[in-house]
Amino acid sequence: MVTKERNAALKIVMLVASALTLHPQQALAQTAGRPLADVVGKTLCTYSKTAKRQAANLAQTLQRASSAAKQSRQAQQLAALALAKLPDYKEAAATLLIYATHKIQDAQASIENWTGENTKLVGQAMYSSGRIDELMLLLEGHREDGANGQDKTCLGAAAGGNTVNEFVKTECDTESGHNIEADNSNIGQAATTLSQESTDPEASGGASCKITANLATDYDSHANELPLLGGLLTIHNAGGFKTGQSLQTAAPTNKLISALKNKGAGVAAKLATVTSAAPTSKQELKTLLASKGERAKLQAANDEYNNWKPGAKPEDFDAHIKKVFGAEDGKDSAYAIALEGISIEAPLGGGQTQNKQLYSMQPKDLMAALIGTIAELQTAAATKPACPGHKQTTTESDALCSKIKDANECNSKHFCSYNGTETDSAKKCKYNATKASASDAPVTQAQTTSRSETPAEKCTGKKKDDCKDGCKWEAETCKDSSILLTKNFALSVVSAALVALLF
Repeated sequence: MVTKERNAALKIVMLVASALTLHPQQALAQTAGRPLADVVGKTLCTYSKTAKRQAANLAQTLQRASSAAKQSRQAQQLAALALAKLPDYKEAAATLLIYATHKIQDAQASIENWTGENTKLVGQAMYSSGRIDELMLLLEGHREDGANGQDKTCLGAAAGGNTVNEFVKTECDTESGHNIEADNSNIGQAATTLSQESTDPEASGGASCKITANLATDYDSHANELPLLGGLLTIHNAGGFKTGQSLQTAAPTNKLISALKNKGAGVAAKLATVTSAAPTSKQELKTLLASKGERAKLQAANDEYNNWKPGAKPEDFDAHIKKVFGAEDGKDSAYAIALEGISIEAPLGGGQTQNKQLYSMQPKDLMAALIGTIAELQTAAATKPACPGHKQTTTESDALCSKIKDANECNSKHFCSYNGTETDSAKKCKYNATKASASDAPVTQAQTTSRSETPAEKCTGKKKDDCKDGCKWEAETCKDSSILLTKNFALSVVSAALVALLF
């Protein structure tokens, strides 16, 4: 009977030994001194390498959005000036003004993505990377100097536990320091991949790691297990990594990476957003207008400008927008060429100015040009009749003029002139038909029968410093500014320019 029992026991021992021989990669229950399996270490490092790049990715995204906003504000100013300087391209300039506004809004929305939880998640990624790197460097550093294959290590081969090549610097990328570059990596995918690692964290051999030694005996009394990385790994109280707990089983409730696993895909999508800008150069305009696909980007802005009534919107938008800009596939548009012909005096400081081509003007120059243009248009609008379509009768005009007693005020009206020799005070300011027909800035008139200056006579021959009060210095010549714009158009340009200045 005893012999049979001994034989049965021997068979059990042999079966266990056979199982260990056939499956050397399978770790036993936690064993004091066992190293972390290199497979698990590399999984942690792969995640860490991605996580530490998220701050660089965020910096890249914010820089793109900020640059797009700045350039689009410049494009907005450029379009506002074009609206004033190119009456024949009013719709083109207005379309680009609205398009630039949309681009500014897109850039602002991209920046606002990072005012709350998304930035916190990027911070969490960086924090988790730091935690992993330090643990991995600690484990890899606890090893016997010498060739691979020795068994005194805290980071060893999953099958056997022997020392492996050092890999933390490369796999975790711990040597980057402050030179980490953006790489558009997906933190959500990285967290998901880590959460799927099912390998037992404890290597199947080795017993020399001091970090995973028996906590209870080596420290006299250590009642609890030792969690690492918020519980992703756990050193058992009796030593070794806790059996039955892989990264896959620990990840769902792990606060270090669970939020990144659940929300990281959204963060990655926002980090990958590239905010484009409105055009500010001739080449950028060419790109935007040189193909049907690119021109389609202007449709929302053009629709907003036209506010089409039902049935009025062109069926072929591309044909319409090509006509608006004078555009052809692969060529500079007529609008872009017209902009190239505009030069404006820009202040240099100290009372000095410099004539600059519109494309070459910086935001500061464009702002000054906008302010000057608005002032010119306001002056021109103020000298226009209140109702251009209404022709006053002599009786109506005399009634209006006769109420004015001051000579300067009388002469400031485009249809009144002051007669200083008239003895009747009610008749000194009278209607001047010649002056009214010219519909230009007023001139002083001693007698109602004297001739008023025409717009051309008033401005022709004046030097640059004297070219003002309804005149405009353009192309080295003093010209009448009122012939360039009607009152209604002038006011619309002022409004558009003011809108641009508000952004």
